[in-house]
Amino acid sequence: MINRTMLFAPLLALLGSGGCTINGPNDPLTGTWTNTSCYGSGSMPVDIQSCSLSLAFGADLSIVLTDQRQALPATLIYPRCTTTRRVSGQQYSTSNGASASMIVTVSGNGTSTVERTGCANPSDNAAPAPDSVDSIPNGGTTYEISASVLTIPTGPLAGHYSRSIL
Repeated sequence: MINRTMLFAPLLALLGSGGCTINGPNDPLTGTWTNTSCYGSGSMPVDIQSCSLSLAFGADLSIVLTDQRQALPATLIYPRCTTTRRVSGQQYSTSNGASASMIVTVSGNGTSTVERTGCANPSDNAAPAPDSVDSIPNGGTTYEISASVLTIPTGPLAGHYSRSIL
């Protein structure tokens, strides 16, 4: 008779060697990561004073992108508002890639809202409303976590992010 342990040993070895997807609360990606760049911009837009981009990877595999931009000081052209765009409703998963790299994959359709707050002229403030930027582009990209820094080298989420402590 064959020992049952011998039958399961190859399966356990495969699972222990990276054949298993990592997700949820034990995934080191879970949490909120922030940087000072504008989503979708390679450089600071001309009318923006500062940006903050945060990615919240939930234990339930949800991902929320928050792009917050403060306009230049108030003039007739710029109302010095803080504009916040939130994209939610999509899912993420992580897996092992080649050469010990990790891959995060975004999937699904999201929705977004945009709001304006803190304007020099209070009538320029606007409550959250649906926005045309509906989703983070679907697909996978590599990432690396070193200490408390998340690095995504390519794609629409490229950048260096710090873990937010709440």
